[in-house]
Amino acid sequence: MKDIDLTIGIATCGRPRVLRRCINSIKKHIQLPLKILIVDNVGAFTNKTEVKAKNFIKGDNIQIIEIDDRKIGCCESNNLVLENCDTQYLMYLDDDVYFHEPGTAEALLEMLRYLENIYERVGVGAAWFDKFYNNFRHCAMKYIFGYIDKKLYVKKLPIDYRFARQFGFEWTETDELLHTMIFNVNTLRKLDIKWDNNFQWKGDRLDFFLTLKQHNFALYQYNTKYVIHDPKPFKYGSLSYEFDGKAAIEYFVKKWNIYPIVGWDKPQIKPRP
Repeated sequence: MKDIDLTIGIATCGRPRVLRRCINSIKKHIQLPLKILIVDNVGAFTNKTEVKAKNFIKGDNIQIIEIDDRKIGCCESNNLVLENCDTQYLMYLDDDVYFHEPGTAEALLEMLRYLENIYERVGVGAAWFDKFYNNFRHCAMKYIFGYIDKKLYVKKLPIDYRFARQFGFEWTETDELLHTMIFNVNTLRKLDIKWDNNFQWKGDRLDFFLTLKQHNFALYQYNTKYVIHDPKPFKYGSLSYEFDGKAAIEYFVKKWNIYPIVGWDKPQIKPRP
């Protein structure tokens, strides 16, 4: 590739310790001429003094948008990233995800090359290691549909990275990209594909990727070993505690006429600091 026309968009919520690790991993392991766009719901879980002290966010290639008058969900943050992106490609990256080991840059370039060589309605992501499940690395997420009493239900099923590597698969077709996802910005805008702000936090991903399936998107995970998801930052605050999961299920059923088999409505216990 001659040029890297890529923005990494990160939605966060006043968690500077989490964001610092994410940003530092980009600087250390990628080192490519790209842009970083941060939407920070400052003040959601920490005081503004601490947030304003984010001296690690420096550089002409970094832009930060701060929302401090209300708590917003992931969907609104992701839409702000998309609206303010001025590059051809956009990677959505969660703030509690980080890159590790040399080779990350080449893996990212391979993902961009894949996008360039396939028809425009495509998205790519990277397999990732989830510390919550210890040794379990995801390479894909599949949707399983079934009927109960003539009602259509959907359940998400993660696919183990080891199965893909066992067969030598470099890429795995998936129904949902995980904590890294790259799209052609012009394609999303041309089709007017956005995140549904009604979901706020719970239900956002399932809804977004069902929307992509409606538009005949193909989704692929690149079976890399360079992405880590760490759920421990929940102890610094998470919007998962703030929004009504039961309302999200009701809205999802009304919108799709599909009943999600999920735990959105279950009370979540906050981890100890």
